[in-house]
Amino acid sequence: MLAAVLYGINSLVIEERVIPKPNSGEIVVQVDTSGLCPSDVKILRYGSSLVKYPVVLGHEFSGIVYAVGSDVADVKEGEMVNIPADAYCGVCKSCRVGRENICSNPLSFGYNINGAHQDYILVPKEFVKRGIFKVPDKKLLEEASMTEPLACVIHSVEVAKISPNKNVVIIGDGPMGLLHALVSKIYGANKVILIGLTDWKLKLGKEFGATHAINSKYVDALKE
Repeated sequence: MLAAVLYGINSLVIEERVIPKPNSGEIVVQVDTSGLCPSDVKILRYGSSLVKYPVVLGHEFSGIVYAVGSDVADVKEGEMVNIPADAYCGVCKSCRVGRENICSNPLSFGYNINGAHQDYILVPKEFVKRGIFKVPDKKLLEEASMTEPLACVIHSVEVAKISPNKNVVIIGDGPMGLLHALVSKIYGANKVILIGLTDWKLKLGKEFGATHAINSKYVDALKE
């Protein structure tokens, strides 16, 4: 199989590797779709103290279960799945008070374990225990790879208490900004104002649900 292995800043090598074999509690997934997160690009260009090199990046992915280790009851070979980006330790202070999102010792694809920018990925038992999301239709595998960023946006919209008759201003027309426009409209926002720098992205934002799209390269967004 092929894997995109990062050895350091701007040191990315495509390597031939052996398909991993799962140990007890683990599974191996044949990657169908692996999203390119902006954090992947930042790590490639500038590095990160959180990354354990060499590493395969990629934490937004879906695929088909290729092999299942012993003691795995709820996942079968051939099933289509999406895997969470992180697995939390469950024992640190944050985990014990229900704040797993700020776990002190998580396993994170593309940071301290190999991610999905490869043909096959080994999924540790901690992820299997946490729960694997099943994808009901092969046609949805590409969309399923967006589960993690979409979940982040839904959390953001709920924290902001977006609801009917509220107006929303979104600064940035990248993938997360576009998803915020989409989800804000679904949650019933009245005006969804998207501010960005790229005409085609702003046009897409209006298709996603933005009621107003402002290119701040050409106009003063505050005056608009």
